[in-house]
Amino acid sequence: MSTLKLQHNKECKGLLVQIRYLKAKFTREALFRDHLGYQKQYLLEILSQFERGWGILTFSLSRLDSHLDEGNERYLWRSLA
Repeated sequence: MSTLKLQHNKECKGLLVQIRYLKAKFTREALFRDHLGYQKQYLLEILSQFERGWGILTFSLSRLDSHLDEGNERYLWRSLA
């Protein structure tokens, strides 16, 4: 009877160690997942700012091209270079 009780105690101890390990693994993975979500939001914000700036640049360049006539084009490109 005492051998069965000793074996049971060892099995319980092993199960507790495994439960602690799995809980720590789950917590670590959940934190990684949360941090990844914040990183994704940050990168999307940076990309949206870049796209906004790119849109303003292309709009400005298209306006510049539409205001040029043949006589001023050479002078303008020489002054920008």
